[in-house]
Amino acid sequence: ETVRGLNLFFLCFFCTQVWAQEHTQLLVRVRLKQAQTEMNIEGSQIRFNGKNELYQPVALPQKSRFRIQRLELKEKGSFLWRVENLTHTTLPVQFFGERFLLIEGKDIKERTWSHPNFLMLSAQNKNLFKFDVIGVVPLEQYVKGVVAREMPIQWPLEALKAQTVAARSYA
Repeated sequence: ETVRGLNLFFLCFFCTQVWAQEHTQLLVRVRLKQAQTEMNIEGSQIRFNGKNELYQPVALPQKSRFRIQRLELKEKGSFLWRVENLTHTTLPVQFFGERFLLIEGKDIKERTWSHPNFLMLSAQNKNLFKFDVIGVVPLEQYVKGVVAREMPIQWPLEALKAQTVAARSYA
């Protein structure tokens, strides 16, 4: 009985440590696109502002496609995010009134370009019809991507290390 209780304690402790490690990564925001008026994405398990779709089909997970736009309410002078599900056309169009639209999902793509699993669409200050696409990625993933894109792998190791330090400092 004591051994079983001890095993349960260590299992809970281990799971807590793994969860804490996964959720304490430093995150970096990276502007991926600027001044967009519309965005068409596809992916699986996509949620907007932390909310699930109005209904989810009971079947194997499949990819969904969405069209995202920024609209103005003429009578109020305010702006909304318009999210249309292009896969399940029977679903009503969703509207969000916040300045930012948070997107979370898996395998998010726009045409052939892959995005991080967390995106933030941010309305621009000067032109509220346009928005920026911001990816939220772990710091280490950001550093790897920056060094790989900015320096050839054939360069000396010390130069790659210096670029890694610079990228981490910039982030």
